[in-house]
Amino acid sequence: YRPDGSQLTYQYCYASEGGCGLNLSDLAAGTYKVVAQAPYGGSGTMSFNAVLSEDLVATLTPGAAFDLVLERRGQNARLSFAAQAGQTVVFNASQQRTTPSGRSVYYTVYRPGGAVVQQGLTADGTTLNLADLPVTGQYLIYVDPLYGESLSARVLLAPGAVHQVEPGAQPSAVATQVAGQNAYFSFTAAQGAKRADFERELMYLHKLYE
Repeated sequence: YRPDGSQLTYQYCYASEGGCGLNLSDLAAGTYKVVAQAPYGGSGTMSFNAVLSEDLVATLTPGAAFDLVLERRGQNARLSFAAQAGQTVVFNASQQRTTPSGRSVYYTVYRPGGAVVQQGLTADGTTLNLADLPVTGQYLIYVDPLYGESLSARVLLAPGAVHQVEPGAQPSAVATQVAGQNAYFSFTAAQGAKRADFERELMYLHKLYE
């Protein structure tokens, strides 16, 4: 509950999931209250641990791996990076481990202004291909273990694999840096160019890099 007594948020919590978490962002100053209501339809008592944690905040440097560690239950991470409009990057999370083990984690990318660009939910790691980012500014990757689990993972922000190809030109070397990363190609076509000509060139590229 907010300082004025109005409800801010709520969350169902199940013992079978080992706990739960409430994500509280952009709070106004004041004293907040949390009420843990007894289970529905039961006469039993409750027993649990309650923790309040601040989000881990870090800035990602393109090409440099970052070892993400959320030691406290219920803790999340806010990872930021700067990008230009039209830029293509890839975000990868690997070596993911949770306690309890095998649990899922949300990775959500927000653009400047707060709109969601892309989201992934994974129990073992993920790759988010962020092509043609819409605006220049600071982007946020919000890392949220599903039921408030502790987490460790290696995360990497890497440049996108973007290439310009020309019909009849020499092959361009293409290499991705992480599993699941896409490669992007563009070409310029003259007025009246035949589709079949470009299909032959693209088929050649496909066979070359298989």
